[in-house]
Amino acid sequence: MCDDLHDAGFMVMAMTGIGAPNNNNSWRLSGSVGSPGGPTGRMCNIDAYFDCYADCGHCEDSCWWTTCQDSIAQTVEMIDYVLDNFCIDLSRIWSLGCSNGGIYQFELARDYRTHNLLAGVVSMVGIPLYGHNYGPSSPMHFLGIWGLNDATVPPKAGVADDGSFISDRSSQKQGRLYQTAESTTAKWAEVL
Repeated sequence: MCDDLHDAGFMVMAMTGIGAPNNNNSWRLSGSVGSPGGPTGRMCNIDAYFDCYADCGHCEDSCWWTTCQDSIAQTVEMIDYVLDNFCIDLSRIWSLGCSNGGIYQFELARDYRTHNLLAGVVSMVGIPLYGHNYGPSSPMHFLGIWGLNDATVPPKAGVADDGSFISDRSSQKQGRLYQTAESTTAKWAEVL
């Protein structure tokens, strides 16, 4: 696939999130650290438990589930490197991520350091965490790819009474609170 893209004039850069020897690599998200503090207090179900990343130091509750490092700064460093070393059409820079990387796309679309660098974002199996659905900070394209039967980041199942969030139901250890796909796209439409 990369060879085909290269032959068609595309440049593809793939990044790895930040982690530690005992943690999975990840991207820092609004709501993935700093719990409690979301609109519902905890940012995961009461039974959920996530290991605190070593780079976070002290986690206030068991809902912290990503690195505490500045993932946006990591991305900006990579974009600066590419722009300094290659001839790139700035109007065609897109970002794509899956799962935690899919949720990270919403951070890139909103953050003051990256939003004006992107033509659009693609989020696969990623929806903003509940209470962190802001939409983009500048006009850009958006594509959300979600599976109706996805039990890890369910786009619709478990909708709350107000229709605004869902809960990860993949296991008792999980239980993150997410927006719905509908509320996410509605927010983007409102902002744009």
